[in-house]
Amino acid sequence: MKYDVLVVGAGVAGLAAARKLQENGKKVAVLEARERLGGRVLTDQTTFSRPFDIGAHWFHQEEPGQNPLAKWARSQGIQSIPDTTHYASQELKEQAEKQSELWLKTPGDRPLSQAPAVKGAWAREARNLLGPLSVGVELDKASSKDFATMVDEKADLIAPGGMAQVVDKLADGLEVRLNTPVSLVEWGPKGCWVTAGGQKFEADQLLITLPVGVLQKDAVRFSPALPEWKNKAIHSLQMGHLKKIAFEFPPGQLTAAADTGLQVQGSPIFHLVRPEGSDISISLVGGQTAQDWEKLGSQAAEQKVLSELRGVYGPALTPKAAIVTHWESDPLSGGSYSAALPGHQAARRELARPVDGRLFFAGEACEEEWATTVAGAFLSGRRAADSILD
Repeated sequence: MKYDVLVVGAGVAGLAAARKLQENGKKVAVLEARERLGGRVLTDQTTFSRPFDIGAHWFHQEEPGQNPLAKWARSQGIQSIPDTTHYASQELKEQAEKQSELWLKTPGDRPLSQAPAVKGAWAREARNLLGPLSVGVELDKASSKDFATMVDEKADLIAPGGMAQVVDKLADGLEVRLNTPVSLVEWGPKGCWVTAGGQKFEADQLLITLPVGVLQKDAVRFSPALPEWKNKAIHSLQMGHLKKIAFEFPPGQLTAAADTGLQVQGSPIFHLVRPEGSDISISLVGGQTAQDWEKLGSQAAEQKVLSELRGVYGPALTPKAAIVTHWESDPLSGGSYSAALPGHQAARRELARPVDGRLFFAGEACEEEWATTVAGAFLSGRRAADSILD
C-alpha cells in the first residue's frame, strides 16, 4: 500500500507528527513494533488504587506555563497539577541548587565529573540527584553542555490520570499498525519501501522515531546504509537509565507529609513519599545503579528500597502492592531517555537532520532544550512534520 508518509514508532513523537501530517492532508500510517501505543509512555491502571506512570511521569518545566505538551494536553481536557514535592533535608536542597548553578556556568562541553563541585555534608547526594537521577548516567559520562542546555525541573506538573491520556488523544483517528516491527528500510530518489511485520509498505517519505538505544543496535537495516554523519550522531548519544520502585501501603503506615522528597545520606535512592497525598511511595535510582539493580531482579530491588524505608518509618511498614520498572532491559527502548556523551551535545541537532529529503528523524533525543522529556518528543515530532510538509 502506498502512503505519503510512513512513521516508524507510535510513541509521542511519532503520533504527534502523524497527527499534524494527517491534519494537513497527508496519507499517513504509523508502524509500531509493540502491542500497544506510547513507547516509553505507559500508565498502569490496575496495580495501585490510582493510575501509575511506569514511563514518563512529569511535564517538566522551569517556569509555570512553559511546557508545550502540558498546554496541548489541557486543550484536550487532560488535567495536570503542580508537583509540590519538598525536600525533607533543606541542606540537600540548597546543595543541589548550588551545584546546579556551578554546572550551568561550566564552559565548553566536558564530563560533569570534571566540572566544579560543591562541598558540604550533602554534596555527594546533590550530585547524584542532578546526575544519575536526572540525566540518567554517571557524571563521567554526562555532558556539561547537555546539562546546561536542557530545561530545568523547578515547576513540574503531574497528570493524575496518567500520561497515557496524552497518547490516546494523539492517536485518535490515526492509522496505527501494532505488532508491526520494521526490519528493513529501502530508500532512494524514487521513494521509500519498508518491510515490517512480514508486509511491505511504500511511501514518499519516512519518519523514524526509534530511541537511540534501538538505532544503535541496528535492529532496523537501511539500504543504502545511513550516511556516516548520521551514524556518528547516533553513536555520539547514549541511553540514560532511571528505575522506579513503587509501593502502595495500607492507609496510615506512611507518616511523612504528602510529597516529601526523602534522601538517606550515602544512599543512591531518592524517595518520593506519599506523592499527591496518597499512600504511595516512588523510589528512584539512576545511572549505573539502575542497571545493576536490573540484573538483581525485581524482588531484590523491592527489598533494598523497603529496608531503607523501614529504617525511617519503622519495621512494620508492609506494602500491599508494588511496581518495579524495567526500561533498562526493554529491547524496544534500551533505557529511559537519551544523554549526550561529553563533547557531543551537538549530536542532537545532527540526529534531527533529514537525509536527502526522504528520511526524517524525531524523538526526545533530537531535541536540545527539551531533551529527555515527553514534551521534547512532542515538539520534535511536530517539527519533523513541518519539515516534511515544507
